[in-house]
Amino acid sequence: MKRKEKYNNNRGAALISVMIAVTFITIVASALLYMAYMNFSMKAISVQSKANFYETEGYLQGVTVKLQNEIAKSPDPATTMNNLTESANYSAVKLLKLKYPGASGDAASASVTIDGDTITLERGGTYTVADYSTKTKKYTLSNVKITQVNSDGLTNNIKTDIIYYVTKETTPSDQGGIGEFSMMMDGNLYSSGSEFTYMTLYGNSFLSDAQYNASLGKTVPGANALNLSGGAKVNICGDYCVVYGDINLSGNSVLTVTQGNLCVYGDIHLNDNSTLICSGKIYMVGTALTDYGRTNPTTIIAGDGNLSKHLYPTGLTVQPIDRAKFDNVTAELKYNDNISTNDGLINQILKPEGAKMGSTSTYLKYYEMNNKFGVTTTKFGRTMGWGCMGEQTDLNGSDLDNKLVFIYKEGTKIRDTSVNSTVISKTPVTYQNAHGVSLSKIGPDMFKVLKVKSNDTTNPLYDSTLNAHQVSYKGVNNCPISAGDFFVDDADGIVNRILDNSSNGGGGGAPLIISSVTFDNWTKDAE
Repeated sequence: MKRKEKYNNNRGAALISVMIAVTFITIVASALLYMAYMNFSMKAISVQSKANFYETEGYLQGVTVKLQNEIAKSPDPATTMNNLTESANYSAVKLLKLKYPGASGDAASASVTIDGDTITLERGGTYTVADYSTKTKKYTLSNVKITQVNSDGLTNNIKTDIIYYVTKETTPSDQGGIGEFSMMMDGNLYSSGSEFTYMTLYGNSFLSDAQYNASLGKTVPGANALNLSGGAKVNICGDYCVVYGDINLSGNSVLTVTQGNLCVYGDIHLNDNSTLICSGKIYMVGTALTDYGRTNPTTIIAGDGNLSKHLYPTGLTVQPIDRAKFDNVTAELKYNDNISTNDGLINQILKPEGAKMGSTSTYLKYYEMNNKFGVTTTKFGRTMGWGCMGEQTDLNGSDLDNKLVFIYKEGTKIRDTSVNSTVISKTPVTYQNAHGVSLSKIGPDMFKVLKVKSNDTTNPLYDSTLNAHQVSYKGVNNCPISAGDFFVDDADGIVNRILDNSSNGGGGGAPLIISSVTFDNWTKDAE
């Protein structure tokens, strides 16, 4: 019998093992590559989605910021907001067109194409206005929806309430405060007689003839704030001249407003051959002050009924002032706060009466100053000082030059040209016949230097030479009060607020619009 032998040849097994291993590795590698690809794709989609979302947010921000800018540069934010409405609701097409003028649509929905993207804005809610505070309005555009569809068909949506908080202020920053004044007086300015007299005020001015009316129980604008007669001539060159009371011109007198704004809280009476010449603007209260004893709006009145004879140019138009602004000025001057010792501008800007001075325990009024005192400082290439000629009755240019001058003696006369001077008076002042008067101003920078307190060494305007000087008051000499302590901290602010309220637009401070935008009920999604 033939014997069978077992076959034991394993050649090729290694190849099979390698093939199995390679196949396995290939499968694993393919799986890993697929997973990596899918992960990359998902990340790419995520990145693209986020990019598209941020682009969508960018379009929304573009619209909201554009509206915020429009609010900020508008003199009346309410008008700007109302221009976006239709039938008492916000308009989608008006809102989108602010930023993208090429948008089209209607009040409910509007769209525009930008770089291949279609942007749609839809109105899903209401438009409301509310008082957030006494000065701030809250404007809400609720449920605004903005949709972006890119060229690949990817869609992003954002829904939100857009809320604007808008505060309207009047800035006094460009008025310059006390340093921009040639003259400020709680009293009238007058010139009488037949001789030629002229006065030029290069800075701002404030004149007041406030009178208490017993029958009305309040202080009212008086009848004699500025009186010119004979051949007197006054030339107003400052940006602002505020007169609280009537102006009376008679004889051959002339009042010239070269530039800026003349604001009169009273009437202007033109009699005889007097003339009012105006190259600037004149503002007067546009409504009757019946509660102040004036049954007609303040106006220009010709004694002979022929205004064209007294006015140049003959077509001069008076700009109306809102009643509210008159009330604001009266309140700022505290004429009717039931405290008579507070009345007037000078009482508001100087330290309160009854302030204690040194060790004498004497209570004096700050404007009752006597003699000259030599508080001086050298800044900006000029030597400036405080001057007080309270007891003098005749002041010439050398008395006024380079000084901030206080006058308290009634009937004090000023004459001749002065430079770098600001006159502050609690009482009526006359300028002398046969003499000319020209008043400039000390300037806001120098006033800030003079106002620095003697112990305020950290102030960049501090001048050590001021520290060595002490001032003289009526009845008390060498009181330890520095020149910088004469004025209240908000003295400039008080003066500027009066100027802000003393005309509509042309003479008031520029409107300051403070706005902020925020979002509420924010949602986003992608399709």
